[in-house]
Amino acid sequence: MSSAFKTLRSNLILQSIAFVIAGMVLLVIPNVTMMTMVYVIAFLLTVMGAWSLISYFRENRNTEEIPQGAMSSLVGGIALLILPIVMFIIPYVFVTFISMLAGILLFLSGVMNIMRSIKIRKVGDRSWIISLIISIIIASAGVLLVCNPFGSATMFVRILGICLVANGLADLLLIFWSRSLEA
Repeated sequence: MSSAFKTLRSNLILQSIAFVIAGMVLLVIPNVTMMTMVYVIAFLLTVMGAWSLISYFRENRNTEEIPQGAMSSLVGGIALLILPIVMFIIPYVFVTFISMLAGILLFLSGVMNIMRSIKIRKVGDRSWIISLIISIIIASAGVLLVCNPFGSATMFVRILGICLVANGLADLLLIFWSRSLEA
């Protein structure tokens, strides 16, 4: 087995374990997790906005006329400072947005697992059926999360946690099943 394939496999194993851990955290403390994500993103946006404004004023402090490109830096910096304020005032809107984004990622991961299952089928392993069923469930859950985030962020986050755990476990199963095919 080539070193690039070994590296790819180890990266996939780490990603799968990270999905399982993230899913467990979402299951145990869903409200805290989502609100923390919103506040961390708000903090990062604040830092980016402040840095943009500092750069703007540092570059344009001795000029009487504002260069055209510098105006976008000023407007962008102000926007990056206003958005976190809105995020702190109505964080659940951003929780829903993050949840929908996670649903899209779950859907894409499920589709990729479906394609892997089909490849396993072509090799002749019977385990492709289980893998395909799990992958379809994951993709369907992603679609469901995007279309209907259930109105309750807590319920959504728990379902997202279950889907992440299932996705991580499905990936690990696929890795170990494909390893048995190589032997």
